[in-house]
Amino acid sequence: MLDMTDPEIVLNLWYVHDREGFIYSLRGRLYVGVGSEDEKIELLQHFALIDYLIARPFPIPEAFHIHFLGAESEVKLPVAYRRVHIDMKNTPLRIFEDAIRILNDEIPAQTKLEIPCSPIVCITPLLAEDDGRIRPFIEGTVKLED
Repeated sequence: MLDMTDPEIVLNLWYVHDREGFIYSLRGRLYVGVGSEDEKIELLQHFALIDYLIARPFPIPEAFHIHFLGAESEVKLPVAYRRVHIDMKNTPLRIFEDAIRILNDEIPAQTKLEIPCSPIVCITPLLAEDDGRIRPFIEGTVKLED
């Protein structure tokens, strides 16, 4: 029987990047996790490898856009550089803050749950292939601490 104690909202987050390390899209999806923290993480990992196909897409927030100085003007691209913004040791959720806020705002009013201040999150990179397909690209697993 499923342990329905301590339900909380947990998140799967994805970022789409190319082989050069440029992130050009984010995705996110909420779940209601129940049971222990390990069971909630297992739930997220189970769905991380497929639910990106139906997760809500989000643009890269403007604060993370890359600026290039051209010969006559500055060029701003709506992409972020992966090594700078998805560093698991230094606040990897910052680039997702707008998406998390929007997802939280979309929770039905009848639901008394909301995204916690320190949510359980699974962040999965998605590699964009040259032919336009994307696929999960797992390099390792890191547990974020408060």
